[in-house]
Amino acid sequence: MFRHRLLLVPALALIAAGCATVSPPPPVDWNAVAVERQGWDRWGLSGRTAVTAGRQGWNASLDWQQGGAESELRLHGPFGLGALRVNIDGEAVQIHTAKGEVLAGEDARLMLEHTLGVDLPLEHMRYWLLAVPAPKLPAFSQLDAQGRLAQLDQRGWRVTYQEYGYSSAHWLPGRVTAERDGVKIKVVVDRWRLDD
Repeated sequence: MFRHRLLLVPALALIAAGCATVSPPPPVDWNAVAVERQGWDRWGLSGRTAVTAGRQGWNASLDWQQGGAESELRLHGPFGLGALRVNIDGEAVQIHTAKGEVLAGEDARLMLEHTLGVDLPLEHMRYWLLAVPAPKLPAFSQLDAQGRLAQLDQRGWRVTYQEYGYSSAHWLPGRVTAERDGVKIKVVVDRWRLDD
């Protein structure tokens, strides 16, 4: 019995030493992060989104792929339509429906707004999902105690960040909510893919 106690003491000391060497992630230099992430053009995420506008609302699984200046957004499930693939390049929008239809330009924007019940701020979302403001536009930012973005006001939208995860040496949003004029967009990120 005494021998087992002698073995137990060094084992506990090793465990305690191992725990003591784990340090918390470093605080964030917000200005450096914002400049860096505004230049990110290869990333992706998978998760879920929910949109409410007045009494209307819908939920969908979400896959976002950023490749250079082009964003590809896949929604599965809104209004039982199956899948929608939306390609955004600046203000240009193209939609591919589950029925094989392809819409572009103003027709695509009108169809998306009619189908989803809201005009989504698609050209800005690629930045907001990374927890930075869209560049070259006025914005008001509030940071949390760790120096991460807690709230962003831009283009009439209020974007709040309720949760972060630390991965690949980056604090990345886990839950994002954007609100404007009774419209609420929620995004829950299940997985980030950097440098896709």
